[in-house]
Amino acid sequence: MTMERKTNERLNKNELRRLWNRYMWFNNGCTNFANFYGNGWSWCLRPLFEKYYEKEGVIDGMQNHLDWYNCEAQTASVIAGIVVGMEEERAVDGHLEPEVIRTTKATLQGPVAGIGDSVVQGTLIPLLLGIGISMTETAGAIGPIFYVLSYLLIIVVGSYFLFHQGYRLGRSAMSALTGGKLNKVIEAFMLFGSIVVGALGANYVKAATAVQWGSGESITTLQSVIDGIFPKLLSLAVILVCYWLTKKKNIGMVKLIIGMLLVVVAGTYAGVF
Repeated sequence: MTMERKTNERLNKNELRRLWNRYMWFNNGCTNFANFYGNGWSWCLRPLFEKYYEKEGVIDGMQNHLDWYNCEAQTASVIAGIVVGMEEERAVDGHLEPEVIRTTKATLQGPVAGIGDSVVQGTLIPLLLGIGISMTETAGAIGPIFYVLSYLLIIVVGSYFLFHQGYRLGRSAMSALTGGKLNKVIEAFMLFGSIVVGALGANYVKAATAVQWGSGESITTLQSVIDGIFPKLLSLAVILVCYWLTKKKNIGMVKLIIGMLLVVVAGTYAGVF
């Protein structure tokens, strides 16, 4: 889609700082089960789109970032920086397709979440809480104050640093790739993204049947037969049916969740699940 651009100027320091501020404090805004943090991403990037595009371009840019997204927020500042750098390259040079930006964001959220959950949620927070609790026993209110201030200082400074490092990486990576090289990168990201989505589906979508026949020690379960032929086949079927309903029949997420709940309840009572 060709969009009319307002300017080819690069983002200045104040504009970058504003984008980081919006991500830092509001990236989890409007969290929901349909796209989790997707709405927050769209809102955070709005100033960038308003700088470069007219109304239709702003709408298109924001819609491109409404995908489902979930990552550890502080360490994901590096992803935000990369996306800002890539969106700037797309607006200034016009050689970057929005699909590669979406794929890059989707692909990075898993590895970065693993690092962030381990470092921030699993190490930093328990460490600071332990120090704060021990200080509370001897210094009273100083303990909670220490925890709040030290945590904010670390994550704000860390987020700011990661955002700007990601921004430089996003710009330099895209300016170094042209033509066939960029197409290979896009294909690699898409392939890796498909692998990640498939792994998530296999691990988190649990579908099994309770149908069985026989008696005593000769009972045979339908689930064991299916697993012997194609493990996780029912999970794959659930994913494909949900995809078909949402993509082809335009069924909303809320209706889909309610429908699945009713099917599970009815199937449980009937002895199918």
